[in-house]
Amino acid sequence: MGFLLLGILVGVGVSGPVRAEKLPDWVLGRPPPTRVFKFYLGRSGSEKSERDALREAMNDATEQATRENFGFYTQVQSESTETLKETRYSKRTSEESERVRFVEFEQINLLITNDRDRSVAYVLYRYPVRQIDAEKARLKRLLKSREKPEEVHEIGEGKNRHLGSVEVFSKPSGAEVRIDHRSWGKTPVRIRGALEPGEHLVDLLHPDYEPEINGTFIAVPGQMVTFQKILQRKEVVLKIRTEPEGAIVSVDGKIVDGVTPNEVKAYLGDTLNLSLSHPEVNPETTQVKVSEELELPVFNLIYKPARMLLDSLPSGAEVRLDGKRVGRTGEDAGFGVSRGKHEVKLAKTGYEDEQFEVEVKGGETKVVPTKKLTSVSLAEVRRREEALREEEERRLKKEEDAREASRREAEEREERRESEIRIARSYPGEMYQFSIGYVGVTNSLPLGTNKQALCCFSFGLAYQWRIHGTVYFRGQYSFGLGEDYPETSTSYLDNSEFLTSHDLNVGLPLYFGENLRLGPEIGAFWSNRLKSQGSFDQTFYGVNLGFDQIYQRVSGMGLALKVRKYSDPKDYKGGVYVMVEMTFHQKTGE
Repeated sequence: MGFLLLGILVGVGVSGPVRAEKLPDWVLGRPPPTRVFKFYLGRSGSEKSERDALREAMNDATEQATRENFGFYTQVQSESTETLKETRYSKRTSEESERVRFVEFEQINLLITNDRDRSVAYVLYRYPVRQIDAEKARLKRLLKSREKPEEVHEIGEGKNRHLGSVEVFSKPSGAEVRIDHRSWGKTPVRIRGALEPGEHLVDLLHPDYEPEINGTFIAVPGQMVTFQKILQRKEVVLKIRTEPEGAIVSVDGKIVDGVTPNEVKAYLGDTLNLSLSHPEVNPETTQVKVSEELELPVFNLIYKPARMLLDSLPSGAEVRLDGKRVGRTGEDAGFGVSRGKHEVKLAKTGYEDEQFEVEVKGGETKVVPTKKLTSVSLAEVRRREEALREEEERRLKKEEDAREASRREAEEREERRESEIRIARSYPGEMYQFSIGYVGVTNSLPLGTNKQALCCFSFGLAYQWRIHGTVYFRGQYSFGLGEDYPETSTSYLDNSEFLTSHDLNVGLPLYFGENLRLGPEIGAFWSNRLKSQGSFDQTFYGVNLGFDQIYQRVSGMGLALKVRKYSDPKDYKGGVYVMVEMTFHQKTGE
């Protein structure tokens, strides 16, 4: 939900009486109209509170615009207004009147003056001429549309004279008609010769109106009866909450009684122009589509900037606002401050420090009474000068430490960023590898002892995807040809068999430095013997240690050493698998 800033409120509340010659020109008389805009100046009488004064001035400007531009279509009285779908600017509006919509009716200036406990508000609005003309044209179209008769939907031909007929109207039209729980279209509708004589139930259902349930009419053979109803709008209550509280709420130009937190009654299906005004904040507005599930968030309003005027006797005292130096008295006309309470300190060589607290409202220019400084002795002056010097040194040291910490943090971020860039540029994103190596399975190391053994040459194909940085996901298939040396042989070379082997594994290698690869892997291994002993299969887990020439994306050769532990061999008691391979690879992507 986006907010549209209606305008920057110009003008401030000032303590003490305000003379007429000090008022801005726009307060003394509204600007003349131009080809683009018309201007409307709202004034309030003397009120006890700023909010009441602002409310009265806003109503005054809105009523002026309504009377001047749309008096032919609407009537406006001096009392507060009511709303249906859009705004009606009187408590009693004639039947011929239509509801006026204010679009881009923008508040551009605000002045609230205070004299003791009384407030007077002035509000200046501008209204685009093109929007005035567009609203006039819309009102004319509405008047003309009411003069056109509505087209009645005909159902049936009325040939069955022993059956009854009915015509059903509703205001507004477009309501679904259900007679005895059967749908007959939407109003207005005329049903001819289709109803059994006697009493019938009628339900009228409209998405934006309260349902009309269990209405009745009596069907008479050969006659047309009429059933008509005025539907009631479905009403929902919207809760309006703001930060700060106390904002004035207006809906489609109509000011709602009370201040936030507040509630607004609206009709289902309407689109509302919701505006929020507060003496200390900039006004905001938004459009709201009313639905049954609608729950408005808390509107965080933006405080208007404020100023503080102060001086000292003698002038030239250093001004510290909440501990921060902002200038000197006598040199600056005022100091910009935020809304709220502030600690102010005046310091001048040879005089006592003056400390006090000032509370400033949003948009206010706070005039602080002139502070008379008290002189002190020379020794005290020197002591205070030394204290001020030390305080200034501490402040400068704190600022320098903060800058140094910020610089180190920035350097660390830059180093991390450069490291990430270096890794991305130096390592291929995806790559494949061809390998040829030597495979051995035995109960003990080294190979060649009087134990079971398997040895062969292996040819493999692997593919790697980079997950993050130098971490890869690796999949590999290897096909081997070699000999099997069972444990029952009395010599390493006795009783051997030729076989083929298959090796399928996946791993998660991590590259260290430039080319060193290390990571866990899991997989399955099986072999086929060429004689009658059949085949065996088993799973394994292990560690893959390798050296690949991949840094700087240079293709080349590498070495790999794989140490694996096999699970429950069928023909062997188990052992350690060792493979040495020569690897060739080529990058395939980023």
